[in-house]
Amino acid sequence: IQEARNAGTVDALKISLKKVRHEYLNKLEELRQSSEEGRNLFNELSLNYEKNIDFNEVLPEDTVLVEYVLLDNVTYIFCFTKEKPLFFTSRLVGRKEIGDLVKEFSRKIEKEKDYKNWNSKESEKLYTHLIEPIKNQLKKHIIFMPFGILYSLPFEALTMPDRRYLVE
Repeated sequence: IQEARNAGTVDALKISLKKVRHEYLNKLEELRQSSEEGRNLFNELSLNYEKNIDFNEVLPEDTVLVEYVLLDNVTYIFCFTKEKPLFFTSRLVGRKEIGDLVKEFSRKIEKEKDYKNWNSKESEKLYTHLIEPIKNQLKKHIIFMPFGILYSLPFEALTMPDRRYLVE
């Protein structure tokens, strides 16, 4: 009887995962079709969406995978965890604003060798735009899959509202 229950649970989970994967791919298709920019940038996304990635098997319990997609006027954020295979949100802040913040924050880090002085308005704004919308999804371990200018952002140095660094 227990084996039958387990088999039923596994089948239900597979169906649920298939629905989530379908929802995720639909969101990506919406993004691709939303604009010329979306169509052009879609190929730059970090994940190979043609593969069937089973995050339930790949990600440890205490890990979240976060992927960003920056367009002209909007930032899309996708989160994947073992427990919740898809969380999706967006922010009305685009590539230029995020890029300017990243460049200025990086410049300050290079200039200021003492990490205790890295707190800055750019760090706080980047946290607000990139981390705050997903803070309830965060786990002990975070895997960032950046996009474009975000490859040069040291996420771990972003300042949280309590003035601690994200890495803490």
